[in-house]
Amino acid sequence: MPHAFAYRDRFELIKAGIKGIENLTLFPGSDYILSKATFPAYFLKEQGIIDECYTALDLMLFRQYIAPALDINHRFVGTEPFDPVTEKYNRDMADGLFRAPSEAPAIQVVEIPRVEKCGGAVSASRVRKLFDEGRMDLIRDLVPEATFAFLSEQANHR
Repeated sequence: MPHAFAYRDRFELIKAGIKGIENLTLFPGSDYILSKATFPAYFLKEQGIIDECYTALDLMLFRQYIAPALDINHRFVGTEPFDPVTEKYNRDMADGLFRAPSEAPAIQVVEIPRVEKCGGAVSASRVRKLFDEGRMDLIRDLVPEATFAFLSEQANHR
C-alpha cells in the first residue's frame, strides 16, 4: 500500500513551496472543500460511473458558500493524465463553477499543464511510488527542496 502523509504535513509543504508567490493565498481545507463528505468517489477512486450528484453538490457548495466567503474568483487545477476521476472532476468544475446558472458569482477555472520532468508528468502518485521504492535519487528532481528535505527525513525514520 502506498505511503500516506498527514494533511498537516502536506499543508506545510505546500505553504513552503508557494512562499514568495504574490497574489496567492493558501487556505486550509475543511469538510466541505473537496471532501469525503461531499465527493466520496474522488477519494475512493472507483472504476465505475462517478455519481454526478456528489460532484454537483461539491461544486455548488464551493461556488455558493466557500468561494464568496474567501473571495475566491479563480480556481486553478492541473491537467490530469493519470486519474480518470480527477480528470472528470476538472471538466465538471468548468461547468459547475463558471457556466452553470447560479446566483453566486462565476468562478473562472484555469487548467495548468502538468509539469513534466525526468521523462514523465510530475504527480503525487509518482512521488509516493518512488518513495515507497526507496528511490530518493529520482525524487530530488521532482519536488521542491522543502518537500525533498521532508521526504528524506521520513525515509531516515523508516
